[in-house]
Amino acid sequence: MAAQPGRDFTVSKDGTVIAGLRETTSTANSEPVDITGKGDSGYRTLASFSGVESIDITATGVFKDDILRTIAFGGTGTSKLLDDITLDWGDGATLSGDFFLASYEAAGNQNNEETYSVSLQSSGDWVYTAATP
Repeated sequence: MAAQPGRDFTVSKDGTVIAGLRETTSTANSEPVDITGKGDSGYRTLASFSGVESIDITATGVFKDDILRTIAFGGTGTSKLLDDITLDWGDGATLSGDFFLASYEAAGNQNNEETYSVSLQSSGDWVYTAATP
């Protein structure tokens, strides 16, 4: 597989790349299921399937619009569940699903741009589409 530029690894909301993104990280988590029994001679045995599976996305960027800020600070009546999030890899692979806005942080220095960081956690299942050669 060829190297891919990091700028092509994006997070989109409702089909539009989240404004000002500079860095994106995704983490796939699978909790193992321990099926160790007395007949396993004291060695841990894990099932071939996983328990809870989840995906976490973190991103940082330069503030260019207030979509995520409005959701984050919208108060108790504002849903933090985003049903229109897609991860796009540079080779054409995608992952789409519902994600919960777990945290939002903004920062600004006197002589520099305003920046933000956001953390999204998967809710429910997702659809992964592998890249086609």
